[in-house]
Amino acid sequence: MIPEQHAQAEKHRDAELAFLVKTAATLTRNQLGDLVQRCKDRKQESLGSEAITRWLTRREQSLRKDGVTGLIQLSDERLALLQDRPGAGALLLEALQVAPKNEDVIERLKKLGYQEVNGQWVAPQANPAAPNVPLPVANETELERFIRLGVPKIGMTPAQLLKCLGSPQSLTRVASSGRVTETWTYRDGATVRYTVTVDRRPSRGTAEVVSVQ
Repeated sequence: MIPEQHAQAEKHRDAELAFLVKTAATLTRNQLGDLVQRCKDRKQESLGSEAITRWLTRREQSLRKDGVTGLIQLSDERLALLQDRPGAGALLLEALQVAPKNEDVIERLKKLGYQEVNGQWVAPQANPAAPNVPLPVANETELERFIRLGVPKIGMTPAQLLKCLGSPQSLTRVASSGRVTETWTYRDGATVRYTVTVDRRPSRGTAEVVSVQ
């Protein structure tokens, strides 16, 4: 194959891969695994992560209807597919609000390093923003800078909030009129550091931070 033909063939393969990633939400778990492996083989790990995120977002819409069982499964899948311990922990804390004595939830929290202190489950790293703040990177956006510095901002998605501050020490949910309002509380010992309100609209598939105190 001449160089021009090879380059064109590679371009077509990349375009096909990008298309498959955009439709990842409709794949089975096995098909997702195959797609992620293809992304790795072509050194397109970022596309693989995007495929997983799209798939998990679709799964979340379905599994949340199953209550605590669905949240546990979501936590397991997030941990297995993304190695996202803070994200998995946040889902388990959410499940614990519904079923405070659920042994499956408690066992998983302990495996993630959470400890129960004075009736509150404390994350393994209570203050992820300190003492070592990551250095800035080239072409860093304002939002990326806030995440790096551990400063929550209105408009962040739940995933960005988790990356910014890690899992909250407590999480409460109130559902009404097609929306779910979550309160994420971050503490330094007995002192409340941040109280963040997340507004979820399941019918629209949207979720964002609407208040930071």
